[in-house]
Formats: sequence, C-alpha cells, structure tokens
Amino acid sequence: MGVPRGRGAGVQSGRADLRRDRGTEPARPRGVRAAVVRRLRPRRDHQALVVKILCINPNSSASMTGMVAELARRAAGPCTELTAVNPAAGPPAIQTIEDERDATRQVLAHLKGWRIDDFDAAILACFGDPGLDELRAATTTPVVGIAEAAMMVASTRGRTFSIVAALESAVPIMTSLAGKYGVGPRLASVRAVGISVLDLARGTDEATAVISEVARAAVTEDGAEAVCLGCASLGPRANAVAAATGVPALDGVTCAVKVIEASGPLR
Repeated sequence: MGVPRGRGAGVQSGRADLRRDRGTEPARPRGVRAAVVRRLRPRRDHQALVVKILCINPNSSASMTGMVAELARRAAGPCTELTAVNPAAGPPAIQTIEDERDATRQVLAHLKGWRIDDFDAAILACFGDPGLDELRAATTTPVVGIAEAAMMVASTRGRTFSIVAALESAVPIMTSLAGKYGVGPRLASVRAVGISVLDLARGTDEATAVISEVARAAVTEDGAEAVCLGCASLGPRANAVAAATGVPALDGVTCAVKVIEASGPLR
C-alpha cells in the first residue's frame, strides 16, 4: 500500500494503520466503543524548563563550597542552573552536634540574603542534614538533604546499603537518620574512616585508599550492595570507591541534583 503524501501525512498514516488492523480485532460487544488514540505534537514555541537550584554548604569553608559546586555541576543536566553558597561565619567543618547547631543558626540567618525563595529547589550539602527540618519550615522552596537523597537512591540500587562516614562521632547520627527516613532495615552498617572532614577535602591518594578499604569491608563483611559516601568531601571519590568495591558508590550531592531534576519544579 502506498504511503500517503502531502500535509498531515503522518496523522493520516496512523489512521490508515488503525483501519487496517480493525479487520483482525475480535468483535466487540454491542454498545462498546473502541479507544481513541491521539498523537500529541510538541508546540513549536515550547522551551526547555529551566530548574534553578541553590546549593547550600552549611559550613563556612569556601573551598568546600567550590567542591560542592563542582559535584553538582557534573551531575546537572543542561537545563539546570546552579548557585552555591555558604555562610560567612560558623564552623569550617561540621563534625559534632554543637557544630550542627551553630551551622543551622548561620544558614537560617543567611536565607533572606541568598534569596532562597527565588529558587525552584535547594540542596543542603552536608551528609548529617543539619537543620533540614528548620530550613524547610523557613521557606516555601523545597529543600533536599544529601543524606536523605543518597539513602533513597541507595534503596533503589541494592537490597542493603552502608554509609562510609568521616569520624566515629557521625555513626550514631547516620544510623538515626536512616531510621528517620524509613530505610533503617536496609542499613547494613555505618563505618568511619577516622579522617577529619577538612583532611578528606584535601583529596590525597592515601585518604582515597583508606576510604576504599573501609567501603570494601562494608561490602564483604556487612553485605552492603551499595555504599553512601557519608560526607560531601567524599563525593569526588565516588568512582574510585565503586571501582574498589564493585557496587554503586553514591555521592549525596549528585543524588540530590538528580532527585530534584527528576521531580521538576514542585510549586
């Protein structure tokens, strides 16, 4: 049979195919109508939807903010606009409950200056998700914590997952967060590498070797099928850890960007 030509040929072709197929369909009961299938063409004036994300590093380290910005940039799609910020004061690294409280106060004090309400979403780029509830209460902009995002993604990549944290002091915090986010039964373990956040941020080969070894133990001894890198400063090691363990190694900043992009603007 020849192909219809002229304007609207594609639509006509589709209808012709439907007519040809009707002869092979089983007879429908009297009074039952066939479903109508319509093809929707994109509007010619349609423009890609831009998603504006504010990346908040809650500590006062500008170098850490740069690292977060680079992780987010690598993960972001072409229609995502990123802005990375940090408070001018507060702890340079968040390693204790006191640091979390101080950082939360500083972040809340800066929200208006950062114009958070002008963004489609925000990322809280510290794996302890410090002050996440307070931040969500202070703005109408959706806020995604990198710990929450990483754990949610990890739950889709394996039946169990482990978290590799910087210091032992983070272990009970991470364990509590997993329970809060409803993935506690899937948490195989939380292991600490015993290296401070700022030392991890220096990115030495020695630190990478230690991180990979701890992650490997989580897989071989604890049964983890995915590994969450439990500190933003661990993010650049994701590929190295995945290669060393043979399981997905998830950076929370990357996961948060992908979660936001998949959701699209929610307001």
